Formats: sequence, C-alpha cells, structure tokens
Amino acid sequence: MGCDIHFYVEKKQDGRWVSADEWEPSPDYVPGEGDREREIRYSRRFYSGRNYGLFAILAGVRNYWGINPIAEPRGVPDDVSDETLGEYATECDEQQATKWISKGYSKRLRNGQVSCPDWHSASWFTLEELLAFDWTQTVTCKTRVNGPQYEEWQSFLEYADEPGPKQEYSPISLAGLERGELKDVSREELDRLVKAAMSDRATCQDELEKLKDTYAEVEWQEPYHQFASKFWSNTIPRMLRLGGPKDVRCVFWFDN
Repeated sequence: MGCDIHFYVEKKQDGRWVSADEWEPSPDYVPGEGDREREIRYSRRFYSGRNYGLFAILAGVRNYWGINPIAEPRGVPDDVSDETLGEYATECDEQQATKWISKGYSKRLRNGQVSCPDWHSASWFTLEELLAFDWTQTVTCKTRVNGPQYEEWQSFLEYADEPGPKQEYSPISLAGLERGELKDVSREELDRLVKAAMSDRATCQDELEKLKDTYAEVEWQEPYHQFASKFWSNTIPRMLRLGGPKDVRCVFWFDN
C-alpha cells in the first residue's frame, strides 16, 4: 500500500500561527455530510508528491536507505492554525472517538474533535530548521538494471549531475530471475558486455537488445538534496517568500 503526505504551511502573524495555504470553497461540500467546506486545490499545494526519499528525510517514514531524518516525528504543534488542525481532525460520534483514543489510534484535539486514526508520524519544522539541515549528506542506493538501461545510465552520467539510473528493477524482472528466465551477472561483467555490444556502431543497437534479459546490481551515492529536488526547487522558494525563516513552518503527517 502506498504512503502519502499531507503537507501544510503556516506563517506567524501578529504573534500567532496562521495558515499560509490557498483555501477555496469545496465544490463537493454538502452541509451535514462530513465533506470539507474548504479545500486546497491540488495544483496549489506547497507539496503534493509521493517521494519516499523526502518522507524519510522529514520523518523517517518509508526509510529504505538508512537516511538520517531531520528529527523524529514531533506531533502536531500545540499552537497549530485552526485550518491545519481542522484537516488533522475527523468527524465521529463520541463513542467512536473514545474507542479510537483508548486504542491509541487518535488523540483529543483542542477543538474537541479527535485526530483521524489513519494519520501517522505527524511533525513540523520551521523554515529555519529546514535550511539548517545538511542536505549534502549522501546515502548508498542500490538497484538492478539490464544491458540497455546500464548503457543509458552510463551515457547519462557523462553530462548529468544525477548519479543514479532512472530505470529500476521491476517486480516482473525479479520474478523472471527467480524462474531462471533472466540472467544475473556482476556489474563488471555487464559493463564488459555492454562495451562489447557498443563497439560497432552498425550493429550496436541489435547487440544491446540481446542484453535486455541480462541484469546486474549497481550502487551509487545519492545526496539527500537529490532525493528532494522538487521540494527544493518548488516548495522551499514558495516558503521563503512568506517571511523570515523563523516565522514560516510546515506541518505535515502521513497516511497509508
């Protein structure tokens, strides 16, 4: 099951935190039916992607690489804005609320509601904390590629700053290896085979195609900022325009 982030941004105004998100009336809102009266259009959210590398950096969620998170989840701040708190809460009767709280699924919130039991790993950071974090740290990444993918990756490395291959080993390929339908070799052997296939321009594409069922594991060092490239190119600049780094923060949580 996939994991998604619910990401909100706040700024300090007259000594209190207020929502900086762009809210608008929900076209699906019907009074009394539990829908949200206001919503943030998907395209206008400060962050809306599904990037497990970023999730690992922010809160250690879906951390498949041994990434050092900025901090362990802190929960929703006590002075969170009403709009953000409303998104964290869910509507239910008191009996259901008591049951969820007793099982540790939800928490009672200051507005009298309870947090949605589907949410987990809630946390927050000021913009100052995000900027102070060492995003140049690196982590070792691994995947498997076949002959054509390996050649494409090596060609890509000649002019790009991104160290990892763009194509990853698919579940179908993994199953094929287990059934013996595909060949698993060392990286050194795949490198030799690809270079031999590419030695003759007249036949290289046909020879390279013969290696589509030959795979090798490759590894590389990936900097944290590469995991979060869109977060850095889109989200951080928008937050910077809201005010000083101490007076802007993000509040977020996850669902599975």
